[in-house]
Amino acid sequence: MRKLTIPQVKELVAARAVPSVSIYASGEAAGGSDRARLRALFRRASDMLAPSLARAEVDALLTPLAERAREAWPRARSVALLGSPGVAAAFALPTDVPEVAVVASTFHTKPLVTLLDGGETFVVLALGDGAARLYDATPGALVRSERRIPAARGTSPAAREAWHRALDAALRSHVRDTEELVVLAGAREQRSAFRAATRYPGVLDEGIECDLGQVHVRDLLAPARVIVRAHRADVESAAAARYLAAVEAGCATDDLAAVARAAAAGRVQLLVHRRGDHLWGRLDATSGACILRTGEPRAGDADVIDDLCELVLLHGGDVVEVAAERMPSGAPVAAVVRRALPLAPRRRYDRRRSEAVAP
Repeated sequence: MRKLTIPQVKELVAARAVPSVSIYASGEAAGGSDRARLRALFRRASDMLAPSLARAEVDALLTPLAERAREAWPRARSVALLGSPGVAAAFALPTDVPEVAVVASTFHTKPLVTLLDGGETFVVLALGDGAARLYDATPGALVRSERRIPAARGTSPAAREAWHRALDAALRSHVRDTEELVVLAGAREQRSAFRAATRYPGVLDEGIECDLGQVHVRDLLAPARVIVRAHRADVESAAAARYLAAVEAGCATDDLAAVARAAAAGRVQLLVHRRGDHLWGRLDATSGACILRTGEPRAGDADVIDDLCELVLLHGGDVVEVAAERMPSGAPVAAVVRRALPLAPRRRYDRRRSEAVAP
């Protein structure tokens, strides 16, 4: 399974073509064991395209995606199919994502961003006495990398230093386009020596104490996942604490209209949003006005949370997806903003109500 990379997602985020079709299906649906679900998603996309495109144009847009869906998807839990004029991309995802068909002016990329940033995929570097192994983590296993990993050429301090430099170069090359977190496994002194030598900031402080010659690779996955999830929880908790401190200082809001207005103006310093939530509708990237809808997305609708994240990142702000239990607000999105922005009063958010929100 080819890794999803940050440049790929950035390219999809930047692509703005009308229409842009995003279909997310389970691995079973794409793999052929549950074709009815896949056909239903394509039918929904076709129905949303039909009012604005001729039948031949709809077929030209969806047929390449259908062909990609019929490919073999070994070990894929989900499949992302993204198409627009000139684009027909498909990605095997190692995690489950909600099945949905979206037709809008931009691709629905939040599931891909979540996968890259959520800690479900990471790397384990197992260090031994002059040897090392590199593994990619999937939800069910550690898969040994095909990348050549250098071995130490001697035991002198100079040889060890040279080995660590070569090992660091191999690791950074491996994670260059994914920026994945790295968990070190091995004896404490081996982990400490490499951590001091590496220039990759994604190497976590906590590691797994083990003897590379005695441990089986399957025994590394569970403790590594615990370490990565604890790190992710710390990141989310820090973002939540930052938001709550900003609330006390009067420069934070969870009112959607105020958040959207601030994002459009480039005044959001930090956006936190609750994992798994969607707000289907439309967002004006210039004014911040948005329209929300209930139920499944209609033609032209996008995930407003997705669009808000893109706006904040475009203007240099930070975005953190937060688990429901760590979300610092009852609303699905909340923001730390610059003081210059007049804030609307906080209000109770009612997801069941379809509403138009304007500045």
